[in-house]
Amino acid sequence: MTLHLVSLSAAIILNGVALVLLKHLAGSVQLAPGRSPLRMASQVLSTVGDVRFLCSVACFALAAGAWIIALVEIDLTVAYPSVSVSYVFVALLSRVVFREQIALRRWVGIGFVVVGVAIMFGV
Repeated sequence: MTLHLVSLSAAIILNGVALVLLKHLAGSVQLAPGRSPLRMASQVLSTVGDVRFLCSVACFALAAGAWIIALVEIDLTVAYPSVSVSYVFVALLSRVVFREQIALRRWVGIGFVVVGVAIMFGV
């Protein structure tokens, strides 16, 4: 089951990296209030060729492959709730990459998530 746990971990990490890349890309998109939805959609679509977008798509695709490997042996009822661990990973990345402030209340909530996942895995 080790390969499957590694694959599950890889899927969670790759999804987190993909989201951070998209957040970084979103910082370069200017969606001014009052713009038409068509113009906003056009601006978002213009990011498709950006390397951050392409890398995020690659991360999502690799994560899907890792999910397939993980789900060979791990029940979906265990694997899917484990994705909540990505909250910890994304929070840490957001803190480092974007210098986002994370309130104590949010850290406490993340702690509950970690404890819940640990209980599911019998740790």
